[in-house]
Amino acid sequence: MNFEQGQRDRIAWDTSPQFAQFSRATAVRDIMRLFLPPVPEDAMQVSCPLPKPYRDWIRGFNASA
Repeated sequence: MNFEQGQRDRIAWDTSPQFAQFSRATAVRDIMRLFLPPVPEDAMQVSCPLPKPYRDWIRGFNASA
């Protein structure tokens, strides 16, 4: 999970016929669930930013748009 992986996944999202059934207006966090393992959770749920590898992946995915 890093910036480069996000870029590669964006290319797959845009070009793969398997993803053609999904709306191109889908939120990036929803797309992230298709490509990455679930975000680790604590027993206590509080609002906090995504871990750095997930944020890097999102940056890479958005940079290739």
